[in-house]
Amino acid sequence: MCRLAIEWTRWTFSVLFHACSCLGSLQQGQLLHAHLIKTPFESNVYVGTSLIDMYSKCGNIAEAQASFSCISSSNVTACTALIDGYAHHGLGPEAIILFERMIEQGVVPNAATFVGILSACGHAGLVNEGMNFFHSMEKCYGVTPTIKHYTCVVDLLGQSGQIKEAEEFIN
Repeated sequence: MCRLAIEWTRWTFSVLFHACSCLGSLQQGQLLHAHLIKTPFESNVYVGTSLIDMYSKCGNIAEAQASFSCISSSNVTACTALIDGYAHHGLGPEAIILFERMIEQGVVPNAATFVGILSACGHAGLVNEGMNFFHSMEKCYGVTPTIKHYTCVVDLLGQSGQIKEAEEFIN
């Protein structure tokens, strides 16, 4: 695209960052990020979300956080991407703080957000917090739990050694 002078769009960057995250190619993602900085798309929520996802999946949570901070108006997808990144890195308390900040700002969580926060609680051993999130899903946010949510709760209980409770939850 550079050699042919084809104009890059926000979608170009989003797709390329997604490809880097799938490949785990941090170096290539950083090179693309250098190109992004020269464009007006750096603060775009769609591009920023792809950037958060790429940095998180490639092991650089600090750059994922920095990318989140650059988004001019974050939405549920951007917040969920960073919550997922925190979950992937075992940073449950940070995920909870972001979730709470998201709610304070009026961003409504969706089913994917709850998979992320439950996973973050599971990886950090935050059983009580995770169970509170699970129980608040439908009651407070109108999100009906799916098999993914139930799986996260079983994982949450199992990882904390509460095998009997996990079995009871399954039943």
